[in-house]
Amino acid sequence: SAPLETKRQLLSQLQKLYDPLGFALPWSIRLRVAFQNLWKKAPGLDWDSALPSDTVDLVKSLETELQSGGEIQVPRYTGCPAWVDVYVDASPKAYAAA
Repeated sequence: SAPLETKRQLLSQLQKLYDPLGFALPWSIRLRVAFQNLWKKAPGLDWDSALPSDTVDLVKSLETELQSGGEIQVPRYTGCPAWVDVYVDASPKAYAAA
């Protein structure tokens, strides 16, 4: 993937993540919280300025962690009964529903 060196590049990559079932939520939430923290830590940081080194390190480690996760396979169930389970979780930093 392209190097993430600016806020613009980081946000662009976050918006490209298509994950309707939420399998990548453990990584995408941490990236979104890191992006949110950029506004708090460096409020004057321009969209095309270099990201702080701690943010770059976090993004690289999460990217490596996501890539090393391997391929996710979900077996298709074609049995009769069908139902929907909804799981919701919240924290002071983010909320999620799957």
